Amino acid sequence: MAPPQPPRETVQVKAVRPERDHLEIRFPRVFHLTHRLLYTKWRDPGEPPKMYLFGQLERITKAVAGWLSQVPGQLGGARQRLGS
Repeated sequence: MAPPQPPRETVQVKAVRPERDHLEIRFPRVFHLTHRLLYTKWRDPGEPPKMYLFGQLERITKAVAGWLSQVPGQLGGARQRLGS
């Protein structure tokens, strides 16, 4: 039996408050955004939502959310449109 490994080093990142609160970008939860897209954009009028598309839309939503989190300084006026 091998001896236990020491815990890995962790890094905690904290924002300076309240001076930088206005810079925070809040994204809707991926599940909620996927559900909203499915019910509002990927649905034929008068038809039930196509639930079989949920997994594909969720993957796309996660990819877009990941991309947006990497370019926060370049969003400009998009913050308000994203629900923050």
